[in-house]
Amino acid sequence: MGSRSFKLQPEDHHDVPIQVESDLLSLGSANIDEYRERLQDQVDRYIHAIADLRFRMNNLIAIARLPPEILASIFSWLFHLTKPADPDSLHYSALRSGNMRVIPVYPWIHITHVCHYWREVALNTPSLWTNLFIGYLGCHNPEVSQAFILRSKQALLHLHVTAVANPRWSAVITSAMHEIVRAESLDLMLFKNQTDFIRHIPSCAPHLRTLVVKNGSPAKVMLPPFSPPPLPVFLKDCATPVLTQLQVNGFGIEWVKGMLPKTLTDLRIKNVVLASGSPCSDVLEVVTCLPLLQHLELHGVFEDLPDPTPSSPDLSSRTPLPHLQMLDIWGPIKTCIYFLNHFILPVSAAVLLKFYASVGVVTANSPVVSTLSSRINDIFGASSSSAEKPSARLVINDRGLWFSTNSSEKPRRIRIAFTAYALETCVAMTDLCSFLPMHHISRLAVSSFPTDDRRELRRILSNLQTVETVRFRNGCSLNVISDLLTCRDDPPTNAGTPSVKPVYYFPKLKTVELDNVSFRHESDSDYDDSWRFVFVKSLFRSLRQRKKDGYVVQHLRIKKCANVDKDDVEMLEEEVIKVTWDHWVRDEDASSEGEYL
Repeated sequence: MGSRSFKLQPEDHHDVPIQVESDLLSLGSANIDEYRERLQDQVDRYIHAIADLRFRMNNLIAIARLPPEILASIFSWLFHLTKPADPDSLHYSALRSGNMRVIPVYPWIHITHVCHYWREVALNTPSLWTNLFIGYLGCHNPEVSQAFILRSKQALLHLHVTAVANPRWSAVITSAMHEIVRAESLDLMLFKNQTDFIRHIPSCAPHLRTLVVKNGSPAKVMLPPFSPPPLPVFLKDCATPVLTQLQVNGFGIEWVKGMLPKTLTDLRIKNVVLASGSPCSDVLEVVTCLPLLQHLELHGVFEDLPDPTPSSPDLSSRTPLPHLQMLDIWGPIKTCIYFLNHFILPVSAAVLLKFYASVGVVTANSPVVSTLSSRINDIFGASSSSAEKPSARLVINDRGLWFSTNSSEKPRRIRIAFTAYALETCVAMTDLCSFLPMHHISRLAVSSFPTDDRRELRRILSNLQTVETVRFRNGCSLNVISDLLTCRDDPPTNAGTPSVKPVYYFPKLKTVELDNVSFRHESDSDYDDSWRFVFVKSLFRSLRQRKKDGYVVQHLRIKKCANVDKDDVEMLEEEVIKVTWDHWVRDEDASSEGEYL
């Protein structure tokens, strides 16, 4: 049989003949390699021909006829829609698991692999290449980062840099430091003895608006106070005239007046709890020069005030922060209060305080009580444009107190919490509840108490005379729920004194909500009914006694409570006006809900 030729259409300039030999045995061994090379050459030419045909076919579809400007806009929309994974999560996940495989931090990158036209448009759209992750374990290799830097051309960058001690990354990290001149945001993680890259930063970052500097080295296990390492020179050597957001984690900064730009609207300095801090006067000198602040977080920044405690300025000498929306400070209780007393805050600003409690600080006439009382009265007593007065709410758990309103305008709130290191937390919280104004509170939520002592509970709750709704959440013991709804067992003052009207914790109580409270353990089903109904019967007796004494509960809501049955509900319906039950059944695979605080 002779050889045959198969051709494409004559008008196609990619005509490639295929020669088929009739008898391979006739070829000598010396000609085999030459023959294989000719076949491979034909295969390569056909591959290119097929690729060219597919390119032409792709150009016939509608999206391929879109102008490159419109296609670039679509790609940019996709770029912003598909945000990359959190780099810190990727980094620490790779460290924990030891899995250093490439993780797709750029989900949009697949558009560059669809066709030649799309790739050409993407490569000529600099904004697509401006989000750089450099040095993160498990992300990608240095060559990819370098390619991003080149393709971004002169567009503003968003840099996420981890200064890893890896020679493969050194050149790219150094290059990224030089590119800070066109960075709009910089998220920089530094490790111990890996701060040499800082010397490559430019003298000015004219476009930088967000700067995050984190200490990637874990703190040594030691007794407090722990001294955070000083922040490598950055703010002094690099001018940031438009910086609006600054976050420093795990580094101590130098509190010098004028060091931070007045353009800051968001300042977050976070150190290890119980870190040895800076003098409060130094911090005040810097913060009072930042009038545009909207968000202020200072964790582990303050050192304790010396004795005697300096007096706070009067109202006329305080610095207004009219734009502040969030104040979050952790530190010694006296220092935090002293710091707070130097500012005039909007009523709508959320104030989150976390104290290191100390004995004897919370007294009736102490600055702690007077300052917190003033703030609570402000947020609850402030005028509202809405016709309905916003209800005041209090959340209590074993870590602190949360005062808030449900105003239709901006909700107002103040949280007072204590660190787990404070052995005096229970005493401090009890004292606060005894001295702080509670006459505004109409709604109370309880997930747990710092104590089960009835005398301490009485001190905590004695001022809550205006509560109309109580919500008991998971974490609150069943005994406490029943006890708080019963008559307080105050002994008579004198023997023979005529009986008086019983005193209840919440004399104006109308609604009781049981949220995620287990009525009984699963194992209780093995016992007789008298054991299975311990909590229900106790709750039943409490509600009956209130009804008898004229303190009837109008509404009982049972929401997401495990192990509730129809008999429970029917029993409780006898003593309240209305019972609402959602018939919820626990999902064993569902994780438990978080706490309020």
